[in-house]
Amino acid sequence: MPPALADVEGLNFDELLQPNYARKKSHDDDVQHRLDAICPLLDHEREILHALNPLKEIARIRKRLGLKSHVHRLQYWFFCYVLHGRNRWSLKPSTHCNGTWSRDSERHAGKKFGRTHANGKRWGWPSVIFRDQVIASYLKRCGNGKTMRSICNAALTEDFGCTTVFDEQGRIQMVHPMNEPFPTYGQFRHIVVNKFGLKEVQTTVYGQARMRRDAVVDEGSYSSQYANALECLEVDAYYCKDRPIASDSDGVLPTLVVARAVCGVTGKRLGIGFSIIGERQDAYKSAIVSMAMPAEMLARVYGVPVDSLRGHTPTMSRSLLSDRGPAGQQSLLDDLEAKFPVKSITVSYSGQSKPTVESANPRTPKLEGAPSFLQSSHFLGSMMKREVLRTMAENHHSNIIERLAPAVVHEFHTLAYPATPHFYWTYLSERLRTCAQFMDWRDAMRAFGTRTKFAVLKSGLAWKGVTFSSQELRDGLHEELVRKGVEYVSGYTLSLVARCVWVEIRGKLLELEPSLRIQSDMEELLLPLSSLVDLVQERAEVNSATRQAAQASMVQLERTVKEETGFSLNAGQRRGGSPKKTASALAEAKALRGAPSVPTRRRA
Repeated sequence: MPPALADVEGLNFDELLQPNYARKKSHDDDVQHRLDAICPLLDHEREILHALNPLKEIARIRKRLGLKSHVHRLQYWFFCYVLHGRNRWSLKPSTHCNGTWSRDSERHAGKKFGRTHANGKRWGWPSVIFRDQVIASYLKRCGNGKTMRSICNAALTEDFGCTTVFDEQGRIQMVHPMNEPFPTYGQFRHIVVNKFGLKEVQTTVYGQARMRRDAVVDEGSYSSQYANALECLEVDAYYCKDRPIASDSDGVLPTLVVARAVCGVTGKRLGIGFSIIGERQDAYKSAIVSMAMPAEMLARVYGVPVDSLRGHTPTMSRSLLSDRGPAGQQSLLDDLEAKFPVKSITVSYSGQSKPTVESANPRTPKLEGAPSFLQSSHFLGSMMKREVLRTMAENHHSNIIERLAPAVVHEFHTLAYPATPHFYWTYLSERLRTCAQFMDWRDAMRAFGTRTKFAVLKSGLAWKGVTFSSQELRDGLHEELVRKGVEYVSGYTLSLVARCVWVEIRGKLLELEPSLRIQSDMEELLLPLSSLVDLVQERAEVNSATRQAAQASMVQLERTVKEETGFSLNAGQRRGGSPKKTASALAEAKALRGAPSVPTRRRA
């Protein structure tokens, strides 16, 4: 291309045939006009190129043929076409730089650019005069939720000193008392947008979260940075859409919160935990512990069939990705530091930072109108079972075909694998493309379980009004603790779970189950152990009420006995010696029980 068109080298001008809003002719029309003008000269190309002075030869031929175009233009067009590979687009006018000159210099301070105002050509002021003042006013007032219109109105009043008047027709107008220059809203916005850019201005108004969510184009796939299974672990919690019913009344409990750990590559649900009355650290810790549990133990903890946990294998991640909620609090991070050498905390209210786990959460439609809530038919225990079963079932029916590479899709088709998280996890694991590491469930329990003290009683180990025991504990260990006078032993629990607890004796972690006095539903032990119900406090209150009722009943008994018999409840006196058995007393006793009386024999 000629030097004047060096900036558009390689551009496909065939795509620019349609004229834009400012052009009446297309680029193709301009090129064709110049090509038609030099066509007569191309017929004499050999004469021109062999001449001693080609420029004079072009002028002579032009005069002889009577061409109308200026000789200098013909000379330029001819050599542009011939010297640049006879490319017709080398004749394009160099108009691509039109209008790119700077309008901010002082030489244009007296010129008002832009279209003419509706009030006339001489209405308004050039923007160069107050450009710096507009930028300073914007920087002083910009922020989230502050629109450009509100900033401009405040700047005109406070910084520029404008006021309003009414004209003869009663129309309100903005003027300056000293007739000093001030911007219109269009000038104010144009200066700010040109200085900072439209995207930066919109981010300042609407916030980074909204701009990221409503971005026109995506910056790429988040999972493209990973290649192996469990290269990243994402944790998040969601609120169940329905509320569990209370077990002892007709009311409803607070919404159940479900925390889940999801593989950031395959989307497989690996762990689950629960809390109530808001997100809590215990739920996230329980989810991490459940990752390392065998399927049989996890089934016992939540009371679900082992078959429903098919595909669950004990595993642990090398990194953790969470938001700045309860899972990102420093106390939890301190525990994670020892086990996870890599971890990342995302921005709050930014679901795109951990898209795998966010997209895996159940969707709840937002209803309009009067407020309402969905009361479930499930108790808390059965609702927890439902969420465990739902989580594990999603590993076998969630469709992840969009994240599979074309080669992986071909292999899935060959192996007859469905595009689900479970089979993608299996596919990567079989090829040793996994970053998962083994962690014994005992180590996970010690690291993330809720530390608890258990009281040593004759009946077992008690905690919050429930006694726990096991066959291994009864085989000598329990008796040894009682004989040594040990009052408390340390152990671990999971959030909202009392079906299984774990105590540490002699460095060994033992699993205990409740020892109930009578047969009862084990779901009653799926209780919020930290915030909803304190069994110790309830037991104390019940004992207090029982003592008061017993005392009142005893007083009532004393009064009734006195009224009916004339004697007090414990009326009488203690006499020494053994009671004498007289014949009359014995006969009276026999008569009272209905025995026949035996006549007394007299001696002859």
